[in-house]
Amino acid sequence: MIRYAARCAGILAAAALAGCVARQASAPGPAPAPRPAEPSGPAPCEPAAPGSPLVGVWYGTSQQPGVRGELRTLMTVGQDGSFTLQRRIQAGRAIRSELRESGCWQYADGIYSTRVTRSNGEVVDGSDPIYRNAYRVGKVDAERLVYRENKPGAPTATFRKMRPGYRLP
Repeated sequence: MIRYAARCAGILAAAALAGCVARQASAPGPAPAPRPAEPSGPAPCEPAAPGSPLVGVWYGTSQQPGVRGELRTLMTVGQDGSFTLQRRIQAGRAIRSELRESGCWQYADGIYSTRVTRSNGEVVDGSDPIYRNAYRVGKVDAERLVYRENKPGAPTATFRKMRPGYRLP
């Protein structure tokens, strides 16, 4: 008799739990909230004018006051209006820091301007002015690019044109 009562109690408990589970699973829940639309991303780049002298791979080195090491910069400026920039501070063989940016560029009236859309692989806030830069071009030809930031007293930067596929040393 005790076994029968224990078995009945076990069956009743299992049935009660199953009923709870069944009710929870069958009860309709609130509709999921609609997902916000994915951001459309940055505006596409505008292609450069045919034969633009800025298109190519440019490499330059410089020293910055108060910074130990040499600043090495490699820019790839594409005909499609896109650019990539890699900057590295290197002291001997040690790389002290590195920055990789990409985005869009334009060249008009002697001003080379960039709009960064990604920094170190991350999408950036396009409304932040730190990601928009303008440079006054002093000279550009098949071998050399010289420019300075478009601010009074800014130092000049000099770059050599490199072969496609060139990488930072």
